[in-house]
Amino acid sequence: MFLYAQGTSVVCCNHDTLAIERRFARHSEEIQLLAVDNHSDIGAGRLVVSYDAGQTAIVWDLLTGDEIARFASYEHITCAAWMRDGNVAFGNTQGNVILFEPTTSEHLSTRTLDQIPVTAISPHADCRTFAIGYQNGSLLIATLQPRFTILHNLTTSRGPSPIVTLSWHASSARAKSDMLAVQTNDGDLRVWSVPKSYSNDDPAKVVRILKRTENYVVGPNWAAWSKNGRIIQYSEG
Repeated sequence: MFLYAQGTSVVCCNHDTLAIERRFARHSEEIQLLAVDNHSDIGAGRLVVSYDAGQTAIVWDLLTGDEIARFASYEHITCAAWMRDGNVAFGNTQGNVILFEPTTSEHLSTRTLDQIPVTAISPHADCRTFAIGYQNGSLLIATLQPRFTILHNLTTSRGPSPIVTLSWHASSARAKSDMLAVQTNDGDLRVWSVPKSYSNDDPAKVVRILKRTENYVVGPNWAAWSKNGRIIQYSEG
């Protein structure tokens, strides 16, 4: 299925023909975020979360269109990502990360960098570690429970530009590090090698910088991993 937001509706299309199969239309205001669960053990590609301008997030079943859960946020949510355990990680304008459990509708909020909007989040497969990007260009690898703990600070000395995409690439159990692709709003795309063991003796480091031109065009930009380890980037139109 191919999904896109159109006003207050989510449109579900056949991926081969793009014929519209159904619309999900339970939002009362314009949809701003849309994320599909493609990798959790619970969702198995069926669960979708959409978030609207009225600060309401709805989790629904892609195959039936049924509403699974609903979350009303006090602050504006700026990013959303599915976790391997079937929960949803939200980031908001206050610098908080909210973990929402659709099966119980319970949520847990953790304050990270106070009053600095979270613009991108990528949960690690271990469901404990998170890559968190911010409006001011800060980039942290951290755990949220039992308290917010920074494991790696990947913030660079470049001019501040919001982090717009964070994406882990799966590694083997024997690998000592994981790869994290980081895309900023000004077109800078870097791949970090992030050690699985967190110590000062083994810091995270940049292993690739993908530069197309010296004159960056600010947004929209995004990047993603393919299964074979290649990076797909949309930049400068």
